[in-house]
Amino acid sequence: MFKIADSYRKLTFITRNINFCRPLQCEDNTPKRKVKETVELVTLVDQDDKILGLKPKPETEKLARKHNL
Repeated sequence: MFKIADSYRKLTFITRNINFCRPLQCEDNTPKRKVKETVELVTLVDQDDKILGLKPKPETEKLARKHNL
């Protein structure tokens, strides 16, 4: 009878510890996001050298073509 109670106690101890360790293992095994592409930023400047903002390069090229710059 003592062996059965002892083995039951060991099983409950193991299952409780596995439940606590499992979330930690999942966090370690998740793949991290990789950078798919880099975006080159261009500073938009007014005629008075006032900075208007930053935009990605493809957008500024489209704007330049649109305004014939």
